[in-house]
Amino acid sequence: MKVIATKLRGNPNNDRLGYLYAHLIEFGSNWELATSSNLPKSGELFIHRGYEALVDRVFRENELIILDTERLEFQGGDCEYGAMGKEARPATSEDDVVTILDCLTSAPM
Repeated sequence: MKVIATKLRGNPNNDRLGYLYAHLIEFGSNWELATSSNLPKSGELFIHRGYEALVDRVFRENELIILDTERLEFQGGDCEYGAMGKEARPATSEDDVVTILDCLTSAPM
C-alpha cells in the first residue's frame, strides 16, 4: 500500500526506529485521506529500520514522504503498518502533486 506521510518522531532509545504520520493512501489511481477505517488505530506508520539515517536526516519537517508500506507481522503496538527507511522518497511532480495537495487542502479541519 502506497502512503504519503510526514515525519512524526524517532524512538529515543533506538535511532533506527521511528514513526511517520500518514495523510493519504493510494487506492488504485486515486489518493484518499488516511482515516481510522483504511489505516487502523493511530494513523502512524512504524519505520522499523533506518529512521535516523534515511528519514530524519533526509527529510525536512512537513515534507511529503511517499513510501510503500506493509502490514506488520508482529502485534502489540499502535501501528499496524510499517516500512523500512530505505523505502522513503520525496514527492515529485511525477506523483501528481497537484492532486495530492488538493486532497490535503480539501480535508476537513
